[in-house]
Parts: sequence; C-alpha cells; structure tokens
Amino acid sequence: MTLLNERDGGIGGVMTRLIECETGYNTEKGVECYEATKGEGSLVYQPLSTGITYQLIPKVTADGIPMHTMGYGRTSASQW
Repeated sequence: MTLLNERDGGIGGVMTRLIECETGYNTEKGVECYEATKGEGSLVYQPLSTGITYQLIPKVTADGIPMHTMGYGRTSASQW
C-alpha cells in the first residue's frame, strides 16, 4: 500500500490505508472488526478466515463493500 501511495498517488488518485485487526481466527472478533471499521471508507475487506467470511457475506452485501476471499469461502459463489 505504501508503494502504491508513494509511487502512484494511491489507486485512481485515492490514497490507500491498511487497517488491521487481530482476530486470532475468531469469528466473533472478525465481525466486531468489520463493524468497527466499515465506516472508514473501505475499498475491500479480506478476512482471511472462512468462518469470518461466512458471517460477513450478508453484511458486505448489504453495505456494498467488496470482500476478497481468494482460495476459500463459499463454494456457491464459484462461477465454475
């Protein structure tokens, strides 16, 4: 993110910021993190946990915030 900000002036002219939450792979903590940070102007959420992902799917859908879940998550979301 630092490279994108310094070299490119952010993404599409918008400076980026990485907000991290330590969840300890705990679904409840992951949902709490999402709720606490979703108003920060998030470009994308990457929960890094299948359990957190499953709980966030309806929330990010309702809030219109993209979620990146490369390599895990719901099989029903697959196009193939």
